[in-house]
Amino acid sequence: MDIIKRIIGVFLVIHGVACGLFSIIEHLFDYISGLGVSALGYSPVWLYLDPATAVGIALALLFALLRKMAMPRGGSAGITRAYLEANALFYGFLFVAILFYRLWLGDLTGRGSFPVAADVQWSIVYALYPLLSVALGLALARGRQPAA
Repeated sequence: MDIIKRIIGVFLVIHGVACGLFSIIEHLFDYISGLGVSALGYSPVWLYLDPATAVGIALALLFALLRKMAMPRGGSAGITRAYLEANALFYGFLFVAILFYRLWLGDLTGRGSFPVAADVQWSIVYALYPLLSVALGLALARGRQPAA
């Protein structure tokens, strides 16, 4: 199981970095490549990154939950760095998952939000997902994930 956690950790790091970089250079990439914006209203590269993001968020949410559940309950230790990290990752991924799946499924079914609101929400998703994904991915890849 340890090797699977490390592989998932590497996937989360690579995918988080790819999403973060593409979020930054998306408009420049579209201009240089000549791809422009698809009929959906966003870069066609997201058609490949979004399914991987759906898998990444599901895996990250699972491992963040396992990490949160492995934390000791109460006691005299108080709030530790590991406790804060586990809770921040879990609730951060939960927030990103709610936004992402709502937006992504809305785009897939053609019943998305208002374009301006969706742009802001997608920006929030792709600002938080790379940070959370790389943080959890590095912990998993280094083997710091507590056994659940």
